[in-house]
Amino acid sequence: LCNEKEQNLSERKNIAFLTKERDQLKFGMQDLKISYSDLLQKKEILEEEKDSLHTAFQNSEFKLLDLKQEIQELTQLKKKEASSIQYNQWKETILQKAYSLSELSKLIDFLRNKKWKDADEETHKVILKISGSFHQDKDGLDEVSIQRFPVTALQTVDQLWLHYSQGHFGFTTQADIWKKCGATEAETTLQQVENHLGWRRDDQRLWHEKLNFSLDAPQGHFPARVYDKWNGKGVVFRLDWISLLLNEI
Repeated sequence: LCNEKEQNLSERKNIAFLTKERDQLKFGMQDLKISYSDLLQKKEILEEEKDSLHTAFQNSEFKLLDLKQEIQELTQLKKKEASSIQYNQWKETILQKAYSLSELSKLIDFLRNKKWKDADEETHKVILKISGSFHQDKDGLDEVSIQRFPVTALQTVDQLWLHYSQGHFGFTTQADIWKKCGATEAETTLQQVENHLGWRRDDQRLWHEKLNFSLDAPQGHFPARVYDKWNGKGVVFRLDWISLLLNEI
């Protein structure tokens, strides 16, 4: 009888222990379910955040492209506005300096209509006229005449060429080419500039009439007539005009 009671007691203890273990497992399973549910929710949140971030990144890329395009457009617009303002300033300055625009009207018409040869010849005439030495058969201007030449007038003529050729021709364009060639007074440098300007062929200088009077000509091809002294050497690049212009830039 005692053994039987002890056995029953032991069984009850085992049942109680197993019941307790079962209950703990239940609670553990519930915790796992809750944790798993939390993990699923967090996964969904993370996926939503990932989608949002991806969308935001795409939008930022589009915005960046739009911003770049806007900056480029504004830069081009600013350049055009600056060019227009600068051109108008030169016109006002030339009037203030008593160089009538009527003296430049032919040059402006030739440039506007892309008549480059006529514009080049007219540039030569205008420069001689402003200098007070208007003689078509004159052997150009000497060094002293060029040094005394009104810089404002030279800048105005330069701006007209730049404006109507969209920067392809002009004294400033020639100056830029000279700088790229080393910006020295050496004869080799000057000949290199002439090659870039298209004033030489087969290592020989070209006569003015042999130049390319179109926009297909090399950059800085004009003005050229003011460099031609008609002394048998053809169009010769000199630093007189460039130096006068650069000293005022």
